[in-house]
Amino acid sequence: MRKNVLFALLLLAGSFVLLNCCAQQGDETPSAEGGAQCRLTFSTSAKDGALMVLIPEGDFFMGDPAGEEVHYDENPCRRIHLDAFWIDCYEVTNRLYKRFVDETGHRAPFVDTEWARPHNWINNTYPPGKGDFPVVLVSWDDAVAYAGWAGKRLPTEAEWEMASRGGLVKKKYPWGDIIDDKHANYFTSMIASSELKPVGSFPANPFGLYDVAGNVWEWCGDWYGQTYYRRAPEANPRGPEEGLYRVFRGGSWVNRDEQLRCSERARNVPSHQSHIIGFRCARTAEAPPAFSGQTRRSAPTETTVRSFEQTRIRGFCPIRYHCKLLYTIL
Repeated sequence: MRKNVLFALLLLAGSFVLLNCCAQQGDETPSAEGGAQCRLTFSTSAKDGALMVLIPEGDFFMGDPAGEEVHYDENPCRRIHLDAFWIDCYEVTNRLYKRFVDETGHRAPFVDTEWARPHNWINNTYPPGKGDFPVVLVSWDDAVAYAGWAGKRLPTEAEWEMASRGGLVKKKYPWGDIIDDKHANYFTSMIASSELKPVGSFPANPFGLYDVAGNVWEWCGDWYGQTYYRRAPEANPRGPEEGLYRVFRGGSWVNRDEQLRCSERARNVPSHQSHIIGFRCARTAEAPPAFSGQTRRSAPTETTVRSFEQTRIRGFCPIRYHCKLLYTIL
């Protein structure tokens, strides 16, 4: 009997400790920006058949939180508001780009140089076995032409970064702050082999986008401005009115981890063609949405799990439970 009473008293004491923890945790309110679980809407684009996801209207922090001393053109890091938009889940593939070339007669990807030989198209056909690889050797002008044919456009820098971050706040990469070769296709060492891979070879980010870090850089619609972030509007920024270079984002299979950060910016002239640059398309969301899509919930993030744990704890009263247990024992 004495053992039962002692056990019950220990349980009751433990309940007060748990109750105190619950009170402390209850002050933490995870925000949607922190990666809280949201419902994603997917649809297939009518013209090219590409899978797209709807990014809902909202705010996010754009730029590098490390400060301008580290990455000058990625600062200041500040809150930006964007209207809802659709964006391709995958980079445009050779297979999709061939449909565009066949229908319009647009030039096929080709650069007359040694490094481009493995990626060059011959007789308007991509290299054998490369249908599901991202199309490369496309200039900004080529990407814009494809997007127009598909009834879409290139994403703005802000749209690209918001989609890339997947709802996470001020993280380096689309999944967090740590990177390894299980997350993305990039240069890891002189020993490991590095090569272009089919789209979707790595896990999607919380918004359902694949390869927003690594594999190939992706053209955006904006002109590049080194100090643009200092004067950009807080809602729907679209880049400078003019410039010399167009922006591309995301890093590629030949780049080190630093170039795969969500805030990393790169640029070149619009006519530039490279074996490490491709693109994905976007489309302004209409009300009601232009597509009839399927929905699913995004993968739970660390914040989502914490939110679930808090909800579970709030619904459980340790004192009431242990009082009942004490009554049973005695």
